[in-house]
Amino acid sequence: MTTFVLALALALFALPGCSGNKKVKEESEQIAAQNNQLTDAQITVQIATDPLADPDARREALIAIATSSAAAEPVYLDLYRATLADPTLDATVAAVAAAALGNHGQPEDTGRLTPLLTRDATFLRWQAAVSLQRLHNPQAIAPLIGAATKDEDPDVRMACATALGQYPRRDVFDALTTVLDDRDYGVSRAAQESLTLMAQHDAGDDPRDWRDFADANSATLFQEPGPYTYTPYPPRRGIVSNILLFWLKPVAQPQYPIGYEPPTDETADAG
Repeated sequence: MTTFVLALALALFALPGCSGNKKVKEESEQIAAQNNQLTDAQITVQIATDPLADPDARREALIAIATSSAAAEPVYLDLYRATLADPTLDATVAAVAAAALGNHGQPEDTGRLTPLLTRDATFLRWQAAVSLQRLHNPQAIAPLIGAATKDEDPDVRMACATALGQYPRRDVFDALTTVLDDRDYGVSRAAQESLTLMAQHDAGDDPRDWRDFADANSATLFQEPGPYTYTPYPPRRGIVSNILLFWLKPVAQPQYPIGYEPPTDETADAG
């Protein structure tokens, strides 16, 4: 385990309200006997898990944890989840925790992200939608449809329309045809791209053409959906790649959402 993981386990065990997590508690008890010094990592974790800490400091501490090499460790996932469970949480801190779950969480974490789609802070709703692009769970469909069709911010609607592309179902299809009429071009375009992906056909930007196509091909509408991927942020360059920047140009490769099974010939044949 890394220093960050050790520090987080100690901090979570010490905090009131978090000691009920049996797994973290047991791990902390094992580690506590081996670590008696307060490191910079421990200080960072204490700030990140302190509900009374300044939101700016807490957010920066959480970013440091969520972008560390140990960010996906189970004990860290418990931290992100516990952070979002706080109903009084500052929106900027919640956005960092939501991003961390999108990058490192599991499909069941969609239940922690979908409530964020109705929060007052626009950037938090957008981050929740982006994180839901990276976790696959049909339970996210209804909240995503609601936000894609009703949210007041076009960036949020666009992110939701994109996230829906991983669910080739008729209710999603019908919702996206409605989104094609969105007054914002970016939102309409995102809906068209999602429809094209799931139906492997491009009927343009007129909802009527899509509905006619669906009615004429109802039995095979989703027989061969395309694979849904998202592109993560480019990886951070290290010392070597910075020196050799002229030759080394790191490119982030598209990835499948966690819990998503890309279509195969067998699944396509099954319809």
